[in-house]
Amino acid sequence: MEQIDYDKLRSMIAHCKWTFAKSMPFAPHEYIVKEKCPLTTNEFKYFVNMQREHGVKERWGKYNNTYLYIDDYKYWTMGAPLEDTTVINRAKASAVNDVHQLYEGINKGDTTMSYVDEYIHKHLGLKDDNKGFNIELINGRLKEIFDCIDHLERIRNNYAGEVMQEWSQRISADFPECKKVEDIHIGDVIYTGITIPYKDISDAIAIRIQMEKRSLYYGLTYMPAMKEKRAELQEAMSFINSDGDFIKGSDWLYYKYTSFKDGYEELKKMIVRMFNYINNIPQAVLDVALFPYLITLLGEYKSKTVYGYSVSYDDGRGIGLPHIIVYDGEKAEIVYENDNKGLSTFFQ
Repeated sequence: MEQIDYDKLRSMIAHCKWTFAKSMPFAPHEYIVKEKCPLTTNEFKYFVNMQREHGVKERWGKYNNTYLYIDDYKYWTMGAPLEDTTVINRAKASAVNDVHQLYEGINKGDTTMSYVDEYIHKHLGLKDDNKGFNIELINGRLKEIFDCIDHLERIRNNYAGEVMQEWSQRISADFPECKKVEDIHIGDVIYTGITIPYKDISDAIAIRIQMEKRSLYYGLTYMPAMKEKRAELQEAMSFINSDGDFIKGSDWLYYKYTSFKDGYEELKKMIVRMFNYINNIPQAVLDVALFPYLITLLGEYKSKTVYGYSVSYDDGRGIGLPHIIVYDGEKAEIVYENDNKGLSTFFQ
């Protein structure tokens, strides 16, 4: 394989006058013809050889073309034998820059429709006397934009998946006592989080952060087995929305939009808030057995009265860990005292 000389190719490119392909306005590109361009036969063959030897395979419709990328353009031929190849094509390597220029031009000027129409008309080179040409040209530009969107979303989703994986690892490190949800990354749906129990169901509610399409949000959702109890769960978890800044959803009990900058810290605050709610759960809640694993913990003391809680230990995450006290009418007795293992007892 011959080594490619990009400076030589740039000189050839600059020396040529590239013709716009009027017959294919839906796929905007330019071309040169072997016998009509200023390149010698050897120069033309060199260009084609470099394109085929150093280019990359990409799909375009039903074709699998080889594209050589040089600066802002990509170059290709149609695959005929070298001696029979007479045309070299080129198109802008990406519509991103062109779309950005179009966007900047529209938004820096008058935003009335007449100005926007005039600017797009000039920017795209639309022709008043050929409406069919204009339609095909706009369709081609839209295809370029949609192709760019597909690639940008793919790359964004890959980055989002990596960030979510990092958050998943941080959750495991920050809250080792919690059971993780199964991390999901399917297309543009990506999430991670933990589960918490409800009554006799160990994995009833998920505290989750999720990206779907362009939105990132976090909150409380129910596990599939709890679908029929969604309304009950929403009522039981209503304390999380005491400020009214969460949204009620059909698949979510409560959720709130966030950003990749703040998302993990907001999720972490919600988990800490849930822990503190559990640790300071009032007697009325115990009576209705909202968290029966506490009742199980105090099972042998059911004949006594839960006197109160003394939240006296912070494990560094902002979570207050309780001493549970019962009172039998004569004396108070501590029946559970945190042993510096976090909330593991609650979640066993």
